[in-house]
Amino acid sequence: MAPPPSRVIGKSSQALDLAPVVTSITSLLQNLNPKTLNTENLSSEPLNRFSTYLDTNLVTQVINKQTNPYHALFFFNWASNPNPNPNNYTHTNRCYEAITNLLLSRSLISPATQLLEKSGKLSDFFIGKIIKAYGKKGDIKAALFWFNNAKALEKESFLFSFNAILGVLVKASEINLLKTLFDEVVNEGLVQLDVSSYTALITGLCKAGMVDNAKKVFDEMSCKRNLVTFNTMMNGFCKKGDMENACSLFNQMMMNEEDCLPNLITYNTLIYGYCKKGEFEEAMKYMNKMEKAGCLPDVMTYRAITYGLCINGKVDEAKKMISKMRLDGLKDTAIHVSILKGLCGVWRPEEAIEYFKWMESCKIDLNANAYGLVVYEYCKLGKASEALLLLEAMRKRGVHSKLWPINSVLRTLVEQGELSRAVKLLKKFPIYGCPPNFMSYRTVICNLCKGEGKMKDVSILAHRMQKRGLVMDATMYSCILERYWLSLLQKRRSGNEEKNQLLAAMDGGAGYNPRTVEEVFRDFKGRRAGMIKALTTDVEEFYQQCDPEKENLCLYGFPSEQWEVNLPAEEVPPELPEPALGINFARDGMQEKDWLSLVAVHSDAWLLSVAFYFGARFGFDKADRKRLFNMINDLPTIFEVVTGVSKKQTKEKSSVSNHSSNKSKSNPKRASEPPQAKYSKAAASKDEDDDGLEEEDEEEHGETLCGACGENYAADEFWICCDICEKWFHGKCVKITPARAEHIKQYKCPSCSNKRSRP
Repeated sequence: MAPPPSRVIGKSSQALDLAPVVTSITSLLQNLNPKTLNTENLSSEPLNRFSTYLDTNLVTQVINKQTNPYHALFFFNWASNPNPNPNNYTHTNRCYEAITNLLLSRSLISPATQLLEKSGKLSDFFIGKIIKAYGKKGDIKAALFWFNNAKALEKESFLFSFNAILGVLVKASEINLLKTLFDEVVNEGLVQLDVSSYTALITGLCKAGMVDNAKKVFDEMSCKRNLVTFNTMMNGFCKKGDMENACSLFNQMMMNEEDCLPNLITYNTLIYGYCKKGEFEEAMKYMNKMEKAGCLPDVMTYRAITYGLCINGKVDEAKKMISKMRLDGLKDTAIHVSILKGLCGVWRPEEAIEYFKWMESCKIDLNANAYGLVVYEYCKLGKASEALLLLEAMRKRGVHSKLWPINSVLRTLVEQGELSRAVKLLKKFPIYGCPPNFMSYRTVICNLCKGEGKMKDVSILAHRMQKRGLVMDATMYSCILERYWLSLLQKRRSGNEEKNQLLAAMDGGAGYNPRTVEEVFRDFKGRRAGMIKALTTDVEEFYQQCDPEKENLCLYGFPSEQWEVNLPAEEVPPELPEPALGINFARDGMQEKDWLSLVAVHSDAWLLSVAFYFGARFGFDKADRKRLFNMINDLPTIFEVVTGVSKKQTKEKSSVSNHSSNKSKSNPKRASEPPQAKYSKAAASKDEDDDGLEEEDEEEHGETLCGACGENYAADEFWICCDICEKWFHGKCVKITPARAEHIKQYKCPSCSNKRSRP
């Protein structure tokens, strides 16, 4: 390899155009081609000719030029100790930063840390970069390990590392850990927090829906806020639908923070917030303000408006907005996918398909999301053949499909009884760009087991499934064993009695099935208690699990009083009636209390359908069905519990009873309190009451309902009252014991506690 032209040799590197030198070194490194960290057998002597040019600028340019990190590391190690070294060159922090950035960007974290440790450069600044690299890999444990190393190493100066770990925890949605770590560092008082620290915490709290907590941090910041902080807080308000506070923040930026004037992101955030609420006139007002302030609308502005129009069903207006965008000289193919998604969201599948065909005719670049949406619409219309043709067209264009559209086609074929085509499609998954998953195999195998003569296909698919490392679950084993046993019974020509006994045994082994009115009611109460828990005491966790970015989700209640947010069952038909599909999609499009009320209504409908499904399955007659309904009707609905209607009705009944009996009460609240009054102090008052008052209390307490489970008051149970909403709860429902209650000065129920963080 020839060195650069001789006319540049001997001149100071500052006076040189380093591009020819960088190119020559890069070519030489490509010829040497170091492929691993171990380069002991590879001589660096050819690089010695460039020692004259060594300085910080040359080294950083060479490192940044390399596409292969091993080439850069080989050069860096040579430059650490060149021979000869006429300029007495040594690496500066800029050089270490350049090589560290390159290694970490290629996930070579261990070589980067070893290099820094060996050179004694392992400072807070570089540890912050290492923490970010582990966070990018999703290794939270390693990121926390290095943060603790930074604390031990720097003692009182680990701000870079602290901000880095905060960012990692926000990205990983580890909000509880984020708050704990932040409070711990603040209490230690070892680091002077900067605006990035507070902004990271505000971002995490807003991401978890804890906007009020974020606003409290925002107001109590000990340093000056910057534009990013304002925009982050405003984004939290807009996602929550609190446009009043978002506008208040906007006015604060305009009036009090001259160096934090609204920018394009600020306006786009407000426009998106108003569009999401369906207040498009307000959105357009801010778009006009934006233009007057010298901020021209960009693609993101139009995306926000069109997306808001689409999710609110105003697809035609969204199309007009796209025309305006074109007149403004902006182009954005992705915005058409928003229109497509909007048409799908408002159940206009035929229009969605026509719009997709128009996109094809305009030669718009169609991605996997666009294809997937239309495939899913074809499936909703029952047009499996058209969906398959679209998958094939997608494959020919080199677009790799996502898994959910193909699984949708698979389910449609199974529902239509076309099992042979479903099996063929299952085998063709890899050519569409994604292998089948557990649910793909389960859908086909379980339905094959329902027919006769399909066990050979089942055996082949089960073998392929296990070969891919997928493990069959109890449902799949149950389906396969049931079909084998049925075949065996038919071959032996057993009587109906033996067959029914076998099926009953298998049915009992697969899960609990109530068969009497009392058992069905017990099943109903257990599922109901679980769903009430999800919508009240566990509402924070339920809210986070209903991510709108995920596929269609349902809320399930179980007889064990537990709840679960999950995808719908893949069996066709399902073992039990299915709950409302897609509860997660509406979460961010309406106020939280309205969304929870909507979920509660659908949950009530599902509980009734499950109960009467069991009634039909086990032959309940008219009297049994009536008795079951009356037992269910004695309980308040989930909707009444969640919205507080049941408590209101109880208070009204109590008020009417008190008025008719003309009995004076010294304390109105005590009139509806259970005898185990708050904090276990009822025992003393009970001794002081006479028998007449005790009988009166029992009548009134019979109307008191638990705010968590909705059950009536029982004389042998401990209850506790919330000092905020004045609802009563079983101690066991809110995990409060009598002993613990003695030490509580003011009790707040889980629902009121959650309202502090996300009303």
